Amino acid sequence: MHDQTDYTLLHQFVKNSGLLEKDPFFYLRQTFFILTLFIVGPIIIHYTPVSLPIIIVISLYCAFIQGQIGLLGHDINHYQVFESPIRNNISGIVAFNLFLGGSSNWWREQHNNHHIHPNDHHKDPSVNLALFSFSQEQLRHKTRFEKFFIKNQAFLYFPL
Repeated sequence: MHDQTDYTLLHQFVKNSGLLEKDPFFYLRQTFFILTLFIVGPIIIHYTPVSLPIIIVISLYCAFIQGQIGLLGHDINHYQVFESPIRNNISGIVAFNLFLGGSSNWWREQHNNHHIHPNDHHKDPSVNLALFSFSQEQLRHKTRFEKFFIKNQAFLYFPL
């Protein structure tokens, strides 16, 4: 087990290397890229004939955009985009609440608990999921229905 000193030394090394410095131009480019996809997509869809392959491509396109918004929202909720916490909070609300239909505050609380207690089966909300198991202890408490999904979780993770 590592102690606080190990973490402090690693954190100081990472900080001194400049890896924690904010890069507003990166996030400006990302935002422009996402907004471009968000605007251009419906225009292309409007002029494209409907067919099953096109619907699949459009679905993947929309999923990609939502993924990009989620990744941007992740960094926003880690306060990596703006110096001002208020600007990060407002941007997080726009990204999660408006564009993804979720809650920025709920996500931040869940994700921060994940970072505070990574992989702790009792405290980490990211590893305490109904249809997934990350240990034998978790598996013992699952129903037969849940165990079916767990047995096949390698194939079902992304579709779920």
